Amino acid sequence: STTSSSGVNTMTIPAQANRAINLTFLEVSQAGTGAGGNAQLRIWDGSVGNGAPLYSCYLTTPVGSVGAVQEINLPKDAQSNRGIQATAGNALVIQIINLGNVTAIMNARVSYM
Repeated sequence: STTSSSGVNTMTIPAQANRAINLTFLEVSQAGTGAGGNAQLRIWDGSVGNGAPLYSCYLTTPVGSVGAVQEINLPKDAQSNRGIQATAGNALVIQIINLGNVTAIMNARVSYM
């Protein structure tokens, strides 16, 4: 879980040698009045900007102090299991950009394969 109110929120799941990270659940909570309506979630295989982009979506805009909770609709594999996998030995980085003055919390469930 990570929390940020700086406009960018980054969560890094550390790599393990010869093991792949499997992200199976991701939820984002946002609250605040400074939302620009264009907050974007990005998931990277490896480091931000240098790794391979795996997934991207725009987030729901929070409404004042009430905020918004959004479960991210992760893609499904051929067996209809939701999740995103990093390459074995790589970190998995989840980043929210363009938050404005909004506080964002990310909660994730991962396993190593």
